[in-house]
Amino acid sequence: MDGYTFEDKLELFGTLGGAFLIIMGLVALASTPWATTESTAAVLIQVLGILIVFALAVAMIGFTYADDASNLLPGDENAE
Repeated sequence: MDGYTFEDKLELFGTLGGAFLIIMGLVALASTPWATTESTAAVLIQVLGILIVFALAVAMIGFTYADDASNLLPGDENAE
């Protein structure tokens, strides 16, 4: 049985970590934070936190599969 092969052993952990964050963000969103409190500010903070989790997950997966991650960072002389 042939399994998946990874060039870097940490690539698997970056992908699984990003997928875990996406699942946790979906679970937090499915728990309908706006139904548990009457405060609009609290709901906005909760939804903002969920969006930050999604952004971190996408960034983690993006950095994992980037050929040269330094090009993705701001301030790099090779960045366009």
